[in-house]
Amino acid sequence: MQLDRNFVKALNPPLSAMLQHGHITEIAESLGKNPLTIRNAIHGASTNEKAIEAALKAIIVLDCGIGQFLQQFPPELIERLRSQVASPIGA
Repeated sequence: MQLDRNFVKALNPPLSAMLQHGHITEIAESLGKNPLTIRNAIHGASTNEKAIEAALKAIIVLDCGIGQFLQQFPPELIERLRSQVASPIGA
């Protein structure tokens, strides 16, 4: 799959909305790039597959952390609350 700028622009919610504060700087440092280069890729203004893959890795780490956090609560509570959520973020 090609992670080009058109693909990134079409994401809903946007890729940038899924990242936490500081992720762009961390990605830039890890890739040896300017933060503006990474920001442009994440917003779909340019194509940089390595930047997009690094952003996805950061989101996966966040997702794992959230999953582990939620496991501390009773499963029936989590399921009840999930059923009350009308729609996913950005839908």
